Amino acid sequence: MRNLGILQSSTSETRKCPVLQHGVRQLSGTACKATPFRPSVRKQGSKDSKFKPKKSLGQNFLTDDALLQSIAAAARLQPGDRVLEIGPGKGSLTQQLLQAGASVLAVEKDARLVKQLQSSYGQRADFRVIEEDFLTLDLSQASQLHPAKAHGRLIAAGNLPYYITTETIKKLLPWGHTFSALHFVIQDDAAKRLVSPDASEVRAINVEIDFYSEPKYLFKIDKARFSPEPTVDGALVHFELRQPSEYLLTEGRTSFMKLVQHAYLQRRKMLRKSLESLYSRAQLDKAQERLGSKCSLAARPQELSMAHLVHIFTVLQEAKHSTFMSDQS
Repeated sequence: MRNLGILQSSTSETRKCPVLQHGVRQLSGTACKATPFRPSVRKQGSKDSKFKPKKSLGQNFLTDDALLQSIAAAARLQPGDRVLEIGPGKGSLTQQLLQAGASVLAVEKDARLVKQLQSSYGQRADFRVIEEDFLTLDLSQASQLHPAKAHGRLIAAGNLPYYITTETIKKLLPWGHTFSALHFVIQDDAAKRLVSPDASEVRAINVEIDFYSEPKYLFKIDKARFSPEPTVDGALVHFELRQPSEYLLTEGRTSFMKLVQHAYLQRRKMLRKSLESLYSRAQLDKAQERLGSKCSLAARPQELSMAHLVHIFTVLQEAKHSTFMSDQS
């Protein structure tokens, strides 16, 4: 992990996990069929006409005041809340987050925009910007780097560059012990795939999302609301993160996600076949004996509920451990 370049202001009820029932995904989130957000309002940022966005950084900025206010309002921020804003760009959403009473730690990769953000908000005690690629950011530092007066819940928010959407969400999902929620503008098609896919489109990432969070599709954003205009529409999504006490597994979560990944890489094959690279034949045989017919390794992953997948993983790990102990005796 490389060192962070920090620019600071000059003043100083337990939820049940969603499941995949008999191949039909029971969604924890809801997909709204709202029409795209098309307000006709004053735009921000028009004074900076000389700035040239970098396509390589996925820079498509939101400029409509009403839309930005709606995005911030949907996060339901309270005074004292903290926001880790990813890809703040010119600071249009930053302004709305600050006006909602939150303190903001902005993570921006483009040095030009870091300077602009520092010029616009650097005098505030409730704002800090760091020049960093979020994907290399040490999340354990997020709370420490935040403005000192902040004390409320911590959420991650932002208008994400589309090309880092999945990596960003996967990085943050297991951090329910630190973050309360994720609140992102992402590509509309990606939003639907992540939050409300058809049963035939469920992938490993959907299982991971449902394990760690309650996802919601909030509303669609017409591509004309971005500058420069991208080729696809956007959407606002919200992931309310589960606390570790709510996880269906207290340990072995990394190994469980590895099992899920292997299972869905070969989703048309029986679970036993797709897991042969993770477990020996003896371990699979022993696990099947314990599982019985109600939770068979002959099933395909999309036919199993989250609870079934967790149970299968637990039994397989026990079989793996007992086989190892037998080999050592």
